[in-house]
Order: sequence, then C-alpha cells, then structure tokens
Amino acid sequence: MSYSKYYKEHGPSWLNTSLLEIFKKMDISKTKKYLPIYINFFRNRLDDFEVSYNTDGESQYVFETVESYIGTEKTNELSFGELLVMYRFVDNMDREKIKTINKFCEFNEKGLFPGLDTTKLTDFTEIESYVATLELKEAEKMFSKQAPKVYDDKNWMVVRPITYESSLKYGATTKWCTASSSNSDHFFRYTRNGALFYILNKSKNYKVALYVPLKGGEGDGPSFWNQVDSRVDSMSLELDYDIMVFLKSQINSLKLCTNDKLDSQIWNACFQKHNHFEEKHIEVPTRLIRNTVRMVDVDYPVAEQPVTEDGLIDELFEIDGPAMVSQEQ
Repeated sequence: MSYSKYYKEHGPSWLNTSLLEIFKKMDISKTKKYLPIYINFFRNRLDDFEVSYNTDGESQYVFETVESYIGTEKTNELSFGELLVMYRFVDNMDREKIKTINKFCEFNEKGLFPGLDTTKLTDFTEIESYVATLELKEAEKMFSKQAPKVYDDKNWMVVRPITYESSLKYGATTKWCTASSSNSDHFFRYTRNGALFYILNKSKNYKVALYVPLKGGEGDGPSFWNQVDSRVDSMSLELDYDIMVFLKSQINSLKLCTNDKLDSQIWNACFQKHNHFEEKHIEVPTRLIRNTVRMVDVDYPVAEQPVTEDGLIDELFEIDGPAMVSQEQ
C-alpha cells in the first residue's frame, strides 16, 4: 500500500478534509441544496482577490511564498485559486523548519542517511539533528581554510570564521547577525574588532557564539549568544566542562587576536569582495540577529603581493589556511 493511500485511509481526519467538505458542513440542509451558493460566493471572492492582488502587486509575493515550499515547476501548475488556498495554508507554517525538512528529504534521496527508517521520525528535533550533523561535516570539508578549527573532540568543535561565507555556513539555523545573508557588515565589524568563536555540537543542532571584544573598547567583555540571539550566562549553556576550560583559556590568553588577523589576506579579500573596495561605516549591532540562511561554497585567493583594488582577482584557487590555534594558549 502506498503512503498516500495509507494516510487517506488511516490518517487523522483533518488530513483528508477538502474545501467541499467544509462547504457541506456549512450547509444546514439535509440535501445540501445550498452548496452552489457557498461555492459561487467563494469563487467570486477568489476573483476579487485575484484582481486586488494583481493591482496591489501582492501576487508576486504570494507566488514566491508558495514557490519556496514546493518549487517553481509545481507552483506554475497551480491556478490562482489553488495558489491562494495553498498560500493561506503555508503562510501559517514555520518556513525555516519546512526548509529543514525539505533539505532532510533531499539528503535522504541522495542516500546520505543509509539504513535510516524515516517512518520512525516523529519529532522535528530528530530531523534537524540529522541535517545539522551532515551540514557540519560538509562545512569542515568546504571551509577548513576559511574557518580554522581551534578545538575538536568527539562531541564538540570550535571554529573561528575568517570569511563571511564560512560564517553563513557554520551559523546556519541561527539568528546571529554575523551569519546574516542580508547584511555582511556585522560579520566584518565583529571579526575586525574582536575574537569570534562558534561552538558547535556534532550530534545535535546546538550552537553557541562567543564574542570577545579586543579593539576600541567596544562591548562590555566576553559574551555568549544562543541560537535565537539571546545573550546568555555561560552557566546556563549545555557545554561540556572541557569546552568551558578551553574557552576560558582563550579569553585569558595574551595571544588571542581578532579573527581578521588569523589570516589577514583571506579576510581582506573577502572584505573587499563584499564591500566593493570601499571602507564602510558599520554600526555596532546590539544583538546578533540573522534573517535568512544562505550557504556558499567559495574560496578566496591569497596574492603574492598585498591585495589592492587593481590587483584583486576573481579566480579562486586552493591556498594553505592559517595555523591551528593551540589549546595551550
């Protein structure tokens, strides 16, 4: 028996509820003779909506919202009525969580979770953990030079992002401004003026950011930030003792440097790429806020001569990354 047939016969009652069934429940007559009235009313309302949506320019937003869930091809197949009904439904869903589920399905279709019985997954946190674990492994391969690993054990790893792209990758599923796909300014401000650490659990989607201000007196000392961008006390974190000892040693180390100094050529190339060779005035953010997720696989060149506006090239090639930061520092 196919899953669609199974759930049609055994799924929860709401799963198979159609608009026709809703109209039938509205109709108080035994013969359902008022159905045409309800259906015609709904049809006319859809026509009115279509006119107003096209006039107000909202139709594109409706289309793009549905498209983000089911893709362009399937969205193009919908009539306006179907599009609007689906929009009303998905607009009440958690878009980021749906994207995570979609990503899980894509990974599983590629055979990246061998032996996994997907019918046993009933909690979203399980799905999120599978995706986060796989993405973390991908990030290690893609961004080893752009986000040097400064701590690593069987459960945890700590990285220090040098490029905006590596920050986006490791900061995925968080709301940190340093991992905001809509604004790179915060990342460059933080990494130029302080030490930024991402503490990542390898088996579940648990991430913490640590920022230590080092320049210009900005900030009020080391601060920890959880995934939803709330500043938290270190004692409330779900971090192992060894991790806390390591982080304390880093905070107190006289050798601690800003992220841009871990590899200034990589950082400068990234900065110039995203800031169009111009120094920007970047406001100091009060929160680590992130709007959306974007993942980019890119490497940055290290020129033999100092990077200049005229000399910066777009061609990307492999380079040796910065030396690992010792835990004994």
